[in-house]
Amino acid sequence: MSKLLLTLILLFFALNAAPQAHEGSTRYDGKDRADIVILIPYPSNVVEDAINEKLSREGFKGSTTRGWTIFRNMQIKSIGDQALDLYIKVDRKSRQEKDVSEVLVMVSLGYSNFVESGNSILRNAGEYIAGVEPAAAAKYLELNINSQEEILKKSQKKLEDLVSDSLDLEKKKKKLEDNLAENSRKQGQQRDDITKQQGILEQLRGRRKN
Repeated sequence: MSKLLLTLILLFFALNAAPQAHEGSTRYDGKDRADIVILIPYPSNVVEDAINEKLSREGFKGSTTRGWTIFRNMQIKSIGDQALDLYIKVDRKSRQEKDVSEVLVMVSLGYSNFVESGNSILRNAGEYIAGVEPAAAAKYLELNINSQEEILKKSQKKLEDLVSDSLDLEKKKKKLEDNLAENSRKQGQQRDDITKQQGILEQLRGRRKN
């Protein structure tokens, strides 16, 4: 089974499965903060790009600090009515599952005023970020299509090179055959000349006086 076919099969199942999410906690600024942990079945660079593109389209630009991307002073109705800061961190889930991303989401209502576990704002923020999964799926599919196109181009180029080599070899073969034919003709001429010269030699020897 080809890598692309396997990817497409996995992508089909991923498109029909919602991202897994649960509450957790992470250490930030020396304290345990409540977060939402979301598992999205695509590589971290793909998921991170999908998140940034989604938020950029809505007019938000993040800044990176200590591995976290922070979007400040956001107002998103689906999350809550208050202005908030969204903290997002995207990593691969593990070495064994490098194509699965673990997304951590924390919410602050101002400097160090992080939302606590069980708060609906935190849950809504998790659902909001988990909503990038279809975009990540589409992006990952395009990456695989582009990758397969490059593989196909390389394969086609290799065939073209082989065909070109074949034509060159045919030319060399034709030249070699012509050279062999010419060599064979000259060998015949040389044999005839040897026979002629031997005849002359015999005639000369025959003139010797005993």
